[in-house]
Amino acid sequence: GRRRVQHSILKGSCHYKWNLPLRMAVNPNKIEVVEDRIVEILKTKSPSERLRIGFELWEFAHRAITQSLKAQHSDWDEKKIQKETARRISHGAI
Repeated sequence: GRRRVQHSILKGSCHYKWNLPLRMAVNPNKIEVVEDRIVEILKTKSPSERLRIGFELWEFAHRAITQSLKAQHSDWDEKKIQKETARRISHGAI
């Protein structure tokens, strides 16, 4: 099949690992829908808890993109990695 890249992030005492396709298709017309069970869980959280969860998800995405770029482009310097991470996180707005 398709080439896959293993990603790994260490956060505190948790170690997250996953395999992703080297290039994932992006459909800008697709609207992401949250599963009903997740909605029910989030309804039980306070606004500050939901904000914290959202921020932790953003941090996770930022680290995942940064680590992926470092693995794929070992020749890039830190400034280029940060710039590309910002571009991807912002969906090209930066």
